[in-house]
Formats: sequence, C-alpha cells, structure tokens
Amino acid sequence: MTVKELLEKKGKEKIIAVNTSDLSLAIACAQAGVDNIVIGRRQPVEITLAVLPEIRRAVPGILLTAVMPHSSAVISEETAIRDAMRLLEGGADLVYTTGMCPDRIKALTRQKIPCVSHLGLIPYHATWTGGFRAVGKTAVEAEELYRKAKELEEAGVVCVELECIPDRVAAHISNSVRFLTYSMGSGEACDGQYLFACDLLGSHNGHYPRHSICYESFFEKSVEVFRRFRKDVETGAYPQKKHKISMEEGEYKDFLERVGKE
Repeated sequence: MTVKELLEKKGKEKIIAVNTSDLSLAIACAQAGVDNIVIGRRQPVEITLAVLPEIRRAVPGILLTAVMPHSSAVISEETAIRDAMRLLEGGADLVYTTGMCPDRIKALTRQKIPCVSHLGLIPYHATWTGGFRAVGKTAVEAEELYRKAKELEEAGVVCVELECIPDRVAAHISNSVRFLTYSMGSGEACDGQYLFACDLLGSHNGHYPRHSICYESFFEKSVEVFRRFRKDVETGAYPQKKHKISMEEGEYKDFLERVGKE
C-alpha cells in the first residue's frame, strides 16, 4: 500500500494499525491483514534501523511507520530531516513524530516525508495534562485539541493518533480534517484503530490500558509452559529419544580411543 492509497481510504475503510518491533509478530500481522505496523518507541534511529530493514524484507506489502527518536522534537531541523530520511531509506513508509511541533513537522513534509502525529494523552507528556487521564473532556480542552488538529492538518500530516479522547470529540475532529485519524481509546468513528501487540496478546505482566483488548493471555500461558518444561527436566521426561542426536557405536568407540590416547 502506498501513502496515497492509505489517504484514499478515509471515510471508506477502517485502517488497522499495530505497534510491534518483533519480526515474527510483524509477519503475523501481515498474514492477518493488518494495514500498518508501527516500529519503535522513540528510541535512537540506530536501534530502529537494527530491525526495520529485516521487517521490511519480511513484509514487503505492508505499510511501516517508524517512530522518530525522542530527541527529534528538540534537535535541529537538518538533523530531524536526516533522521527521518534514514528511516525511510531503511524501509519505513512513514515516520512517527510524536511531540514534534507543527512547524518542525512542516519542515519534514516540505521534503515529502510522510508524517504521523499524536493528540490527546501522550504518555511521556502526561505531567502537562494532569497525569494519565483522558484529554478533552471539557469544552476548553476539546477546543484546544481541535485547534491543534487543524495546525497539524496545515503542517501536512498523513495520520494522527488520537489517544484517550472522548469519542464524540474524536469523531468531530476526524470529520473535520483531511488526514487519517487512528483511535487509541478514542472510539469507533476514527479512520482506524491502533493498539500495541503486547496488549492484544496479553504478553506482558503489569498494567493493561482500559482501551486495550486482550484476546489471549500469552504471559500466563508462557508461565505455564516454562513451569511444565522445568517439571519435565526434573522428572526426566525431557529430553526424550526424539530430542537427542544419535552416533554410530563404532564412531563412538573410535572417539573414546582417540581421547584416551591424549
């Protein structure tokens, strides 16, 4: 899928986006029909580039969004463009610019770099919005979100994640802008739904956000699998004959003679 084709889906077809940097999970996403895989969590470009080209080769037909490093919000315009271009050259189709101001995003889009941005609850900016809570539940906050959305539209973004915004506010924003909106806990009226693979799979131990939907508890299953493995080792049930590599008797005797001479 191209960025042009992605934009043409607005108002016509729901986009599915999943965040994972794991190669096998990226392949699983592609086989399941996920439209957009988001890679990285604002880490240095070098870390993202360690997995990005491999994922690109494994899932050539899927849109990849690579997260820009945390420093991209404060570094020079030239360095931000350079980092974004490195991600595109590494296989990304879009770059995720969370925390980057509209003016800086515009500098990227002028270079034809497709950008994704973020409105609502931004976890590492949560102290400015009163902690981990929904954003936009008052008319004043909702208006501010709307104004910011229009600024991002002017900056030329392709997509914006709307995180933990009241559903009616998210719907109004989505219907008022040209870019695609991805909902993370902001209702069904957005152009797409975006979640982390670990929340979908239940593969971690700890807090799961309210908007997550956990189809399996891979963490609990993993604990049970590791417990069974330990028990089988302790009881001698593992390894069995099929797990071992055999050696011809003559070769083994020859081996013993050889080492016995040393």
